[in-house]
Amino acid sequence: MEKSSGVSVLRYTPTSELDYGTLSCWADNLVGTQSRPCLFQLVAAGKPFPVRNCTLANQTYTSVEVKCVPGYDGGLPQKFVLEVYHGDVDFLTSSQPLYNVSNPDEPIFALAGLEASVEAGVHVAVYAVNAKGRSQPVTLSEVTYRDAEKRTGKYNFKFYEFNFYI
Repeated sequence: MEKSSGVSVLRYTPTSELDYGTLSCWADNLVGTQSRPCLFQLVAAGKPFPVRNCTLANQTYTSVEVKCVPGYDGGLPQKFVLEVYHGDVDFLTSSQPLYNVSNPDEPIFALAGLEASVEAGVHVAVYAVNAKGRSQPVTLSEVTYRDAEKRTGKYNFKFYEFNFYI
């Protein structure tokens, strides 16, 4: 603890899980003792938890709204990312996303201009990111309807715009 010119400074470095929690401090001077302590909450920061309860709304052959509930932020500000994939859902972890978009506030996204053939469905992965890393993704399969007229055509995927709600 350092004291100089009426200012106190405590340098505190947690070294184990038990060192996190609430620190309390009280001031004392000629007028008296502070009646309520100052409280500082120390939280061990980590990667965010996955989003949950993801739902699809307003599905069409070329658009969909994806809405999820955020998980715990890991003690740090987080943003949300949606990635668009095509192909077999079992091989998405080894695939590169076709597109991605982020929302700094909440895991809600509106996708438009999507097209996929019967051979390759449209899938999305949603995850949270903070300064410590990213959560496990939540994958949603077949997020758009498949157009019956394209059953004999080759894979065709077009992207026109991403919108998200703020």
